[in-house]
Amino acid sequence: MLFLQQDVCVTSSDNTMRGTCMTETECSDNGGSVDGNCAAGFGVCCMFTAVCGTTTTINQNCTYLQVCRHK
Repeated sequence: MLFLQQDVCVTSSDNTMRGTCMTETECSDNGGSVDGNCAAGFGVCCMFTAVCGTTTTINQNCTYLQVCRHK
């Protein structure tokens, strides 16, 4: 079993955004999206997004909030 310290990582799709370094299974189990690698390739950079219009509990550090734009 692999244990990773859940440090902040830089996403591969946008170097201005951050995620949390964890295993791919942990990312999936916690509702995140894989966006790059970390920990010398042993982990993934997991990004969490709270989508507008939904009810969610934010329990991950570095969660991004998606803003709705109403016309």
